[in-house]
Amino acid sequence: MTDFEMVYMFSDYMNLIFTVFMGHVSIVFAFLIAGFLVAGRLEKSMVSVVVILFTIAVSISTFIQNRFGGAMIGVAGEMRKAVQRGESTLSWHSVTYEPEVFLSGFMLILSILMILSYLGALIFFFHRRRIALAAG
Repeated sequence: MTDFEMVYMFSDYMNLIFTVFMGHVSIVFAFLIAGFLVAGRLEKSMVSVVVILFTIAVSISTFIQNRFGGAMIGVAGEMRKAVQRGESTLSWHSVTYEPEVFLSGFMLILSILMILSYLGALIFFFHRRRIALAAG
């Protein structure tokens, strides 16, 4: 791979990860709004449908984000190796001299954040439902 291809792929994967994360945030906020507005008025069967659809959407976004993250980490490794072998002039790129654990840690933190936002949204939804049903 040429230097241009490696930098382009790395940048592309970073952009894809950001896009998937923003999609995840949109899904979570849509669920939070639904929880605030209609959680208490939904029948039990509809609550199940909404929660299952939310769970599927979050699972897919988390899976895709992790797949892109793995690919990005792979490209970063190739960039590092090319610089170490002297086959590349990418030593200016931060990914070639940062500790390797940095990107893995970033992806782990992002995954944990996505899972916690999912759990928080579920808690909020059922909390709003409980309050609405108690009020009558």
